[in-house]
Amino acid sequence: APELIKLLNDEQTEYPAALALSAIGPPAVPLLEQMLTNRSARTRIAAVQALNFMHGAEEAIPDLLRCLDDPDPGVRGTAAIALGDMRKQPDRVVPKLMERLADTNSSVRADAAMALGLFESQARTAVPKLMELQNDANAEVRQQATIALKKTEATNQ
Repeated sequence: APELIKLLNDEQTEYPAALALSAIGPPAVPLLEQMLTNRSARTRIAAVQALNFMHGAEEAIPDLLRCLDDPDPGVRGTAAIALGDMRKQPDRVVPKLMERLADTNSSVRADAAMALGLFESQARTAVPKLMELQNDANAEVRQQATIALKKTEATNQ
């Protein structure tokens, strides 16, 4: 795993390295968590993706929540998607994702809306904010908000 971590710093090998680290599973989580503070946004994104590919690296949720406040919008959006894919700890995750619905970056807003939709009924508290996003200036944000609303409302019936 330490050798694979080095490969996360290279554009040519970052994605395969992330896949390989995710295949290692839980033993790679601490190494990937360390990479979430790397100077390179591309490396941070690759580390978030690797944690997401593990489908259940729940111990990384606190670090992924911090990534929602990363200065790079790519990291913020990738973290939102990873947290949505995990569908764990909704009491902690949903409020943080709701904060990203007001992000200055439209891609991050769309990613946060999509992630909230993955929580379905566990994201009911986000419905008012998702409804507001249906008037967003960005078409992708509007579309993801609408999809998320359908998912949360479908589980309310």
